[in-house]
Amino acid sequence: MALGFLVYLAWSLHASLGEVLSQTNGIYLVASVFFWIGAHLVSPFLSALSLSRQHQVISYETAFRIHARNIIARYIPGGVWHTVGRVADFSDRGLSPRRIAGFVFLENSLAVSITLALGGASVWYFYGDGWGIIGAIGFFAGLIGLVMSRFIVNRWVVSGSEKISFAIYTGCIVAVGFFWAFAVAAFLLYLHAFPGWALSVSWLQIGGAYLLAWGLGFLAVFAPQGVGVFEAVLANLISDSLPLATTAVLISGFRLIMLCADTAVWFASRPIFSRRR
Repeated sequence: MALGFLVYLAWSLHASLGEVLSQTNGIYLVASVFFWIGAHLVSPFLSALSLSRQHQVISYETAFRIHARNIIARYIPGGVWHTVGRVADFSDRGLSPRRIAGFVFLENSLAVSITLALGGASVWYFYGDGWGIIGAIGFFAGLIGLVMSRFIVNRWVVSGSEKISFAIYTGCIVAVGFFWAFAVAAFLLYLHAFPGWALSVSWLQIGGAYLLAWGLGFLAVFAPQGVGVFEAVLANLISDSLPLATTAVLISGFRLIMLCADTAVWFASRPIFSRRR
């Protein structure tokens, strides 16, 4: 339904969209794709760190191959199949269900905690009442998530030698932080590709708004991958020179950047799979 509305808006606003798109700078779009590819290269560090123990180490190469070979499953409706595919592959390697469950929990909790904390702090600082209050709530909720995630995993998910040390947990936070740094850079480059889209807000504001919008979209479990929710929240936060609907449609175009990067990683890694097989 969300995609249908976005397509309808794009069709009904084709005149104003055409004016903005006519000045598109393709170099920035290509750079945006490469930065999202960089995010994919960083992402496997989290699984390699959180799943490795002294008696069984998961290398970065293994984590990347599992990440890349399942990446196309992100586009199966439901939004969870990339995770399901990786869980199956890690299980085939003899990892215990509890350790895998701990990784899945950390991957999701750290993503939403970091985006809410950083994005919420930025929105709280730059915006007044309304969105500023939402940003403050997101900031404190994100901080609580960062403090509690390791405790929850060690208390209720894993036990004994499979517990996650503070050093490993810190490394996981750093890995997720770098992933979102690449993601924000990719989005800013995407916006820079449209010189006709004059934004009066700063790049720091946009980066924070992007993170908060993604975090809120993640929490909206009724919308796979936050489709519609992410675009609506971010458009409300950065829309000024263009109508809200036009801004939302332009933001939704960033998903095409993600699709191009995902496809590139999947195809580029196919020879690796063939050799390993």
